[in-house]
Amino acid sequence: AKAEEAKQQAQAKAEEAKQQAQAKAEEAKQQAQAKAEEAKHQVHDGAEALPAEASGVARQADRLTDQVLVELPSPVAERIEPLMAPARQWPLLNAAIAVGVLLVMLFLRRLLRRNR
Repeated sequence: AKAEEAKQQAQAKAEEAKQQAQAKAEEAKQQAQAKAEEAKHQVHDGAEALPAEASGVARQADRLTDQVLVELPSPVAERIEPLMAPARQWPLLNAAIAVGVLLVMLFLRRLLRRNR
């Protein structure tokens, strides 16, 4: 009788532990889904802001490039100008890539800070 009672108590404890583990797993799943949803919204918001930001960065890059070329000695400027022509053909693409990389890095930094 004592053996049967001990067996039932062990089964009850095992069932309780199982239920607690399932509850914790469900809670962790919900938290992960919430974080994933938040990340999705942050990426979406960043993607919406990207074109305007990229355009501004492209204009600024053009201005800075022109300023630098004016300040360089003419032989140096003559050698650099052909190298810069391809980048000037797609300034928005270059700026979009730069801003995209920046957004990803900021997002990853936030995620890493929250996980500490």
